[in-house]
Amino acid sequence: MLIKAFTIGTISLSLASLAHAAGDNCYQIQNQDAKYFCLATAKNDNSYCYQISKQDEKYMCLAVTKRDKSYCYQISKQDEKNLCLAKF
Repeated sequence: MLIKAFTIGTISLSLASLAHAAGDNCYQIQNQDAKYFCLATAKNDNSYCYQISKQDEKYMCLAVTKRDKSYCYQISKQDEKNLCLAKF
């Protein structure tokens, strides 16, 4: 659980700096889910979200890229759900 929270936290923290590169730096990320999250947000293309294997991270990605907090309610872990909802 700590690793999953760390992963989402890491994704969220690095999002702002990577977005400026329009996804160029995303290709250097080794973790596939983190790479797809980065690409989806940097390119504002939610199609990358559907390639994310972990459901909670997929819903977070969809919430952010579609600017739709209803996806946050589908996140199973309460802390991650709250983190998602805090973005709105």
